[in-house]
Amino acid sequence: MLIDANTRLSVILKARPDALEAIVGISPRFQKLRNPILRKIMASRTTIQMAAGIGNCRVEDFYLQLSAFGFKSVNNDNTNEPAESRPLYMQSIGNYEIIDFDVRPILEQGNDPLKSIMNKIIEIQSTQILRIINSFRPTPLMQLLSDKGFESYAERIADDVFHIYFHQAEKANAPIFKEYEESVESWDKVWDEFQNNLVEIDVRNLEMPGPMEAILSALQTLEKGKALYVYHKRVPLYLLPELAEMSFRVSINKLSESDVRLLIYK
Repeated sequence: MLIDANTRLSVILKARPDALEAIVGISPRFQKLRNPILRKIMASRTTIQMAAGIGNCRVEDFYLQLSAFGFKSVNNDNTNEPAESRPLYMQSIGNYEIIDFDVRPILEQGNDPLKSIMNKIIEIQSTQILRIINSFRPTPLMQLLSDKGFESYAERIADDVFHIYFHQAEKANAPIFKEYEESVESWDKVWDEFQNNLVEIDVRNLEMPGPMEAILSALQTLEKGKALYVYHKRVPLYLLPELAEMSFRVSINKLSESDVRLLIYK
């Protein structure tokens, strides 16, 4: 099977499930792929190039490890630089006005920058590019906006500094995201059903994207007939589409702007 920098990990693992340990062995940062739920989400949205950025390694490291499983690289030129093709708008980036938005101070204060990012996104014109400066690659955000007509491109500037570029490829006709009240069940009804069958998890002190990863990990072992009761600081708007895709339902009790409880169940 031929692979290149744009091949998704899910394609590789579908063809050769036994290649998982080889991929995990490339970087300690890939340990999360052993979790089936996280693997399902991450692998389907992560190319070899993206993974190389996340793992602080080279695209060629993947080619080398995967060659033992019958994979052959299309563009393995044995160079040290990953061979990611930049989208067209990035190739002519000088023609655009760059709008910078550094979300790291927001994250350092323990707050979620999503609403602020969305406010910026709504204002972006076709002649502009939004450049978000972040401490990690926000894959859920990139996927969320991709579904709404925005192209994105991420560059690793340093180990903990990413520049993520967003360009409006087409006019979005639908809202960026639905208000969470539209997609959740009545809290009282769900609480009455599951209050004696709860598995509790507290993600309030975890740094992003730790809360989402911890919740998905806990759901992996959630027994039938039980609900995951989550102590959170905010409504996890990134996570709601993922949960719906996995057939989980959610009930949300927003006690205050910084105190939210979730019930997640099937």
